Amino acid sequence: MLKILVANKDNTQNSQYNKFLTENGYNVKSTFNRETTVKIYKELEPSILILDYKLTDITKIIEEISFSPLERKKCNIILTANKNEKINELENVCKINRIFYKPINYAELLKQLELMKSEYELKDISEDELNYYLLPLNFSINSNGCNYLKSAILYCYYYPKAFNSLNDVYAVIANEYNVNFIEVKNSVRNAFIPLNNNRNRMKESSILKLFDDTRDITPKYFLDTFVTYLRIKKNKK
Repeated sequence: MLKILVANKDNTQNSQYNKFLTENGYNVKSTFNRETTVKIYKELEPSILILDYKLTDITKIIEEISFSPLERKKCNIILTANKNEKINELENVCKINRIFYKPINYAELLKQLELMKSEYELKDISEDELNYYLLPLNFSINSNGCNYLKSAILYCYYYPKAFNSLNDVYAVIANEYNVNFIEVKNSVRNAFIPLNNNRNRMKESSILKLFDDTRDITPKYFLDTFVTYLRIKKNKK
């Protein structure tokens, strides 16, 4: 899944980009100032940032989203600007992949996104794949608890820094299924009972080898370990 963040203080332009990209199958979020752009970028880890030159403190934005060696290596910004703007005054251009001058040629923008897609796209994972991994671990695949767990896995897989705690994930799932928070929390916990009770009989499972066999596998322990495994396995270059 290619996640795109559009940062543009012009509401009309921002809405136009958002509508066009969503209609073409992209997952898009929008921001309108430096503070929210940096915050959402760090939370969602978008594949591509479409950044408008008129946004205040654009140099600071680029500096602040280059917060890790991995981020500094990414050349994943598409800069939009008017032709009369002094882009050559930008101090940090290493993350800028291409500049588009207004009015934007949307056909060319789509071509550019497709070119960048192979490098920055997070590979999708299907429910069938999750079932393939979870079935050998004694999960009851179609139970409410396992369905909630699969949603939790997907949220953490696609948005690893969007949640401060497991309770945040449970709250999102409760809203998704229109159920009580406690129902989600208890159902997910109960989903792990068969796994922990029969763990010694499942030693051949490669997934179980990731876990310390001297401790129970809790929902948080499972999500932290399993999602890391999925992201590495699915997104090897």
